[in-house]
Amino acid sequence: MVHTLDLDLLLVDRTSPTTLGQSEDAPICFVTFGLIRACLFWADGQVYDIEERACRATGARHCKFKVAIGG
Repeated sequence: MVHTLDLDLLLVDRTSPTTLGQSEDAPICFVTFGLIRACLFWADGQVYDIEERACRATGARHCKFKVAIGG
């Protein structure tokens, strides 16, 4: 699922198998993070600023990644 926030994107992972049964203090979705970065780079050759804003392993309902695409 993709939501637009100004010039940024918010990608929401509702299933996140990486976090299944995990309980952590900090986000752990490094594989998903890497896949997002690699796919975007493959698509247009640019490196985007990506931040995991929420993670199911830390108690959030969904894992959320903010992708800065402007400026």
